[in-house]
Amino acid sequence: MEQIGTVCVDAGIVMIGDPCYTLSDNASHRTDIARVWDRFCEQTFAPGPHQKGHRDGEAVEPLGEGIGLVVSTGYGDGEYPVYVEYEGTRIARLVVEFINEEEEDEDDEWGDEDEDEDEE
Repeated sequence: MEQIGTVCVDAGIVMIGDPCYTLSDNASHRTDIARVWDRFCEQTFAPGPHQKGHRDGEAVEPLGEGIGLVVSTGYGDGEYPVYVEYEGTRIARLVVEFINEEEEDEDDEWGDEDEDEDEE
């Protein structure tokens, strides 16, 4: 996989969807909720027909089925790398890495050393 950039997060969630459904004034699935952050959050975090339990780490569809998926990020706010995998010249997969196991292991190693120093 090849890293193509990063996504910055300031709400602890990421949404993936086709912007033409929600952004333009003539979008086929335009909804007022996309314009009002409080209402978007209400739909994202409240139970409903398109929510599968956001707090359980599952995807929710706050704007309606098929319009966009929202998932919580691994550690909340931050900057997360985005990777793609190609089949020929076409993008076959898109991955946002919320938790990097290797970095987590390195952090654990450093954390253990700090704890040892505190004990002395």
